[in-house]
Amino acid sequence: MRSAKASAQVRAPAEDVYAFLADLGNHWRLASRWIEVVTLDRGGQRADRATVRLSGPLGLARTVQTRVDTVTPPSAIRGHGTCGRTEADVSWTLDPADEATRVSVEVRLMRASPTDRAIWLCFGRAWLARRLQLTVSGLDDVLDALARAA
Repeated sequence: MRSAKASAQVRAPAEDVYAFLADLGNHWRLASRWIEVVTLDRGGQRADRATVRLSGPLGLARTVQTRVDTVTPPSAIRGHGTCGRTEADVSWTLDPADEATRVSVEVRLMRASPTDRAIWLCFGRAWLARRLQLTVSGLDDVLDALARAA
């Protein structure tokens, strides 16, 4: 199945972007109201597991268990989310470009319940791709605000 993807140029060095994204607790600062954090697990310095509630179109909602699986400083973060029989892989890739970073995110549906597969194929993938684009595009503003506050 096709994945949902998005990318944007961020006016921050890859190390700063990585430091922010490597903590799962920061991701929800980007996603606005379509993701609500139910629980957040800080096993160490960074949060690496969370339960989130996704709110989609047509009143659809899913509670998803998420986890960061691997990190490759400062260029990649990979994880996954599960909701019943549905599982997706999520990958963030950071490509340095002078004083900026090209940030890409991709969600690949690995397996799905029949209902979730139909939703993905009919409109879910396109809907998620739009939400991911808004999320990754907002990264610039969030990092800028954090830098000003520091």
